[in-house]
This record gives sequence, C-alpha cells and structure tokens, in this order.
Amino acid sequence: MHFALVAGACTDNRCPAIIELRSAARVLDSATLDFAASGAAYTREPDSVPAAWTAGSEEGAVTTTLQPLRLTSTPGAGTALLVQQAAGFEHVKRRHDLFAHDGAKLRKLWSAAEGAGPAWSMAAAVP
Repeated sequence: MHFALVAGACTDNRCPAIIELRSAARVLDSATLDFAASGAAYTREPDSVPAAWTAGSEEGAVTTTLQPLRLTSTPGAGTALLVQQAAGFEHVKRRHDLFAHDGAKLRKLWSAAEGAGPAWSMAAAVP
C-alpha cells in the first residue's frame, strides 16, 4: 500500500488536493485536504525535502508537502504520512495532518491548523 497526492475536481476556482490510499493502481480510500488552490496543475518544487508540490497562483497558491513516517508506538505500527499545507501569498496560513491506514481505510491520526491573525506553525518528525 502507498499514499498518493492527486488533484480533485475544481469548483468555483477552488481545486482541492486529495490524499489517496492505494494498493497497486487501485484506490482504496481517500481524504480531501482542507486548503484548496486556484488551479489543479501541480508543480514539483525542485530540491525540496520533504517532497513538495504547488498548485494555483498568488493568493490562490497552495504548497503541499508529503513526508512518509514510520510509526512505532501505534498498535499495528506501519507507515504514516505527514501532510503539511501552506496557503496564500502575503498572509500565509499553514495546516498539518498525519494520516495512516487501518487495513484499507485511511485514518487521520492528528491535525493542527493556524488560527486567525499573525501566526506561524510547523510539524516535525522526531525519532
């Protein structure tokens, strides 16, 4: 099984990103991320670690980073995916989600988002 980032269908100039849980080429489950870009074409950010893709432009830009993690303290420990999004241009907002799978189901284990006003947040994996 593996995770994939795909573009969702655009509605009113809002194009959500979707995380899919796949087995080979078959989609088992999916989750729509909260930030939607103004366009659905993703561009890979060169040399970014973790891997990052940007869609949309200016105020409608959303950059999504994906970082696979190995969970060791969860029953049935396996691979998880830390997804971080930054949206906007001058007033950037960030959110962070941790996904894992329970069999063929995608589960959101943790989530955090910045509130209104000036803020800055990040999530980091610690061994």
